[in-house]
Formats: sequence, C-alpha cells, structure tokens
Amino acid sequence: MGRKHPTGRYWTEDPEHEDVIRLELKTRKGRLFANCWEQGPFSEEDWGFTPCFELADSDNTDGRKTYFAAWESDEYSIHCVIVVRGTRMRVQWVGLFPDGLGFKETLRYRKWDPIAAGDERFDPMRNFQCMWDGTQPGWRLCTCDEAVYFAEFVFSEEGPTDEQISAIADHLEEIGADIDGDLHQHLGGVEGYVISNTFRADELEALRKFSADHRISLNALELPAGELAIVNPDGKDIWALWLLSASLVMKLNNRMLEEGIPVVKRKFPDRSIR
Repeated sequence: MGRKHPTGRYWTEDPEHEDVIRLELKTRKGRLFANCWEQGPFSEEDWGFTPCFELADSDNTDGRKTYFAAWESDEYSIHCVIVVRGTRMRVQWVGLFPDGLGFKETLRYRKWDPIAAGDERFDPMRNFQCMWDGTQPGWRLCTCDEAVYFAEFVFSEEGPTDEQISAIADHLEEIGADIDGDLHQHLGGVEGYVISNTFRADELEALRKFSADHRISLNALELPAGELAIVNPDGKDIWALWLLSASLVMKLNNRMLEEGIPVVKRKFPDRSIR
C-alpha cells in the first residue's frame, strides 16, 4: 500500500507578509497537486494547481515527506521544495527570472483554520484593517430589504468539462456577472468557482435550474434580510468572504461598527448604494 499524500490548506505564520500566502495540497488519481495563492483584502492571486513530485530522499523515519513543485509564467518561474511533517509545512521558495535569481526564501506554514487562526500568532484581521483605518476610504456596511444569496459552482476532482465551462461563460455573461479572464484557462481542473454576483431568491432558482440542466453542483449561502454585508469602495459585495468563513465576516462587521463605518440601506432590483 502506497504512502498517503498530505492534503488540505495551509497558511503562513510569517507576520512580515502583507497578505496571507496560502498553499493547498490535494490528491487526484493518486498524484499530489499543489496550488498557491496570496489572499488579501482586495483580491486573490491564484497560481493554479501543478503536479508535485515526491523526492527520493523523503522517506524519513520521522515522518517527513518532501516534494518538488514549480509554476511557470511568461515572465518568470517559481520553484519550491515542500517539506511536510504532521500539520506543519516548510516551503523553500526560489524565483527565477530571465536575468537570474529573483528571490529565495523559506516560509513555515500550518494547517489553515480561518476561525481558529484569529487566536494564533497570525491574526487574519490585520489583512482587512484598510476597511476602517482610512487608508482606503469608501468601505461601507449595508443592509438589504430582502434575502441575498451568494453562490459557487462545485465540480468534481477532474474539474468541469469544456462543454460546462462554455455554458458557464455564456450564462454568466447573460446575467451580467463579472468574469475574470478566460474561463477555459481559469476553470481547468479546479473544483469550485465563486460567482461574482449576489442573487435574489428568484434569480437563485434560475441559477439552480441552469446548474441542474448542465449537471453542475451549486453551493449557495443566504444573507438574511436586514443582516449586514460588507461593500467595497466600488460598491460591490465582498461575497467571497462569506463562502470562506461566515464567522470571519461577522468579526469584521463588528469591528467596522466599532470603528464607526456607516451602515446604508439598499433595495432590489437597484443594487447601487446611495
């Protein structure tokens, strides 16, 4: 019986990093894949899943497992050695550019728990302080006069088919959702995609029908009428946070209220903040 690969999400303990640098390991058809991305208060940079190759010297008596992974782009490549022991991970990063070495650093990771992490040495709230400290004006809280829904497409481990991706792209364009780049490139091999819209109850039912027609699973989360939602300076809901951790959003809501962030009301179908 083969050795079991480590899986799950990990996050840095390094307090010097401005964003949380996360790494996810998952097994697909017996092989280990890794994805790394930076998560901050405004956006996420997702590097995509890449195969991990177990190194020959990783069969240690203390239970360590060592892997190699690399990400390539048109401008640079990032190579890393991942050393896993229990729930902790050490990653040695090396960046390579056409003119030579770009950076080299070692970061220590631990298993990601967005709720418990607030009680650890790294406080995820520090990544969101721009919402109330005045460095980026315009953050607000809002309430709606009816329930709001956030939704995510969920796929199998192999990711969506080309036909499903094409159908999703057409449907998102039809409902006016923001699409980040080429979906065929972005959705290849991924297991989930958060939709950049909030939905009314009837709109959610239409989305459920679309998903069922194309054999796509749908994960939806309700924000009840009157509950607070965070809105960025562009007037958009921070929908991804709800699907990541509702508890973290509640902590942010309370902190923003304590700091005097204004609460405004809005009504459907007009989604604008006035």
